[in-house]
Formats: sequence, structure tokens, C-alpha cells
Amino acid sequence: MDSTSLTQYALVNGARLRYVDQGQGPPLLLIHGLGASHADWDQQIAALSRIFRVIAPDLRGHGDSDAQGPYSVERFATDLFQLVEQLGLGAHALIGHSMGGAVAMQMAILRPERIVKLVLCNTLPSFRPRTLAQKQQLWLRLWVARLLGNARLSRITAKRMFPNPDQQVLREAVAERNGRTDSAVYLESLRALSRWSVQDKLQWLRMPSLVLASEHDYFPASEAQTFAEALPDGRYRMFEGAHHGLPMERPDEFNRTVLDFLMPGAGTAGGKGETALNWLRVDTQAVPKIDVKDLLKKV
Repeated sequence: MDSTSLTQYALVNGARLRYVDQGQGPPLLLIHGLGASHADWDQQIAALSRIFRVIAPDLRGHGDSDAQGPYSVERFATDLFQLVEQLGLGAHALIGHSMGGAVAMQMAILRPERIVKLVLCNTLPSFRPRTLAQKQQLWLRLWVARLLGNARLSRITAKRMFPNPDQQVLREAVAERNGRTDSAVYLESLRALSRWSVQDKLQWLRMPSLVLASEHDYFPASEAQTFAEALPDGRYRMFEGAHHGLPMERPDEFNRTVLDFLMPGAGTAGGKGETALNWLRVDTQAVPKIDVKDLLKKV
């Protein structure tokens, strides 16, 4: 199902954010990557909203949300906490893809009592370039976005994410959609992301966490495995043959894997995962209210 007919808007930290709110049940927040939008999650929204209340926002400056800076992982996280507060979600699960994984980790570190389970896809706990190759890749993306524009960069990255001949329709759709992100927003967000790291705070992520990696990602799958092993309650799975756009490239396999982690038993024939629902039956009155002003001091 196309999510465009299900979108709503909320005023968050001075910016109007667009988001999808679909389904009933335990709350689940989906966070897209750099230059993308909630539309990257269309296959997940359709499948997971049968069990969860799925919230999929456009981060500020992305999709149809207001392009109002500044842009940073910390700002995105505080935006989403205010959205969560407005929607009265209480404790919830998070799925983050790429930069969205960074935002999810930032949220889980700022307010761990709010995050029940964490799914981190095609992402790492630090986006700071360390090697010469990583620095060259960052410089290239900055150069293309600055001189040729994000629309051109989007076509290049879409070809890397979906290189196979049978992925042409998906490749073109993602390139066109993500190419709409303003180049200035993309550049500022990318620069901020390249300075972000929580490598020294992984011990704070004590909630059950699932790290999903692709064989042909922008970084070796071994780095994602090392990341998962460093988490207090981490799990790891690598998808052979997949690339950086895992949720879109392998939606059925991705959805089954995520569902088995979030709600064990729900994905089996006739299974409803009723006993697993207990992990999200949280007394929301007992969950501390989020002081957004306090969070903004940390941005």
C-alpha cells in the first residue's frame, strides 16, 4: 500500500514534520536514511502495521517535512522524541536504516527507558571517516552534491544500491524520490553525520538489539558484526548478495527477520505472538515524560 494517503503533520521544534501513522498495537518507529523519506519504508509499513502501530516520519529537511535547519543526528533525535511525546507513544521499538540507524542509536542513548527493542540496518556506531578510502568516499559525495547537485548524486547512489538489471524500476523510483532533497540540506546533514559517533557509548544500549548487514554495503559486513558483538544484548544477521538499501531490496526477508526479533512467534503460521506482546505492555504513566528543552541543550 502506498503510504501517501496516510500521512499527517506535526509541529516539532519549530518545523512541520510529515509522518505516516498506520496500524494498531505496540508502537514502532521507522527512521529513514540520509536524503530519503518515509517512502523508503512503504513495504515495511504495509507488512508491520498488521501487528504494530507504525510511525514513519520524514526527518526535517527530508521528504515533505520543512527544510529548516540546523541539521544533525542530535537534532533529528530530539525532533522524533517530541513527535513521540505528541503522539503519546510511551515506550516503543525503533528501526533505523543507515543515517536513521544513527538517529535511532542517539535516541536510545538519550532516553534508554523509552526504547524497548532496537533494529539497526546498514549502519554503524560511528560515521567518522578513519581510513583514506573512507575520507575519499566522503569527499566524493560532498563534491558531487555541491557541484552537480543532490539529484545527480541520488542517481549515482541508487545505481550502487540497486545495481541489478531486474532492479531498474526500484532504482529509478528511489533516484527520483531521493533526488528531491535540497542539496544544501543533504550537504549539511552529511557533514554533521561525518562528525557523529557513539562508539564509546555502546554499553548504554542495553535493550535487545538486532544489527542487519548486507554483503555488498558501503562498509565490510565484518564491521557490522563487530558492532553487534560489542552491544550488551546484540544480535547479528548478514544478507548475502544484498546492498545498502536492504529494506527495499529484500523487503519480504527483511520483514520476516524483523518480525521474528520484535515479536517472536507472530510470523509463524497461525501465530499471533501473544506472549511476546508482554515486552511492549509498558505502563506509559510510569515512563518519565521527555523534557524536549533539556534534550535541545545537548544538540
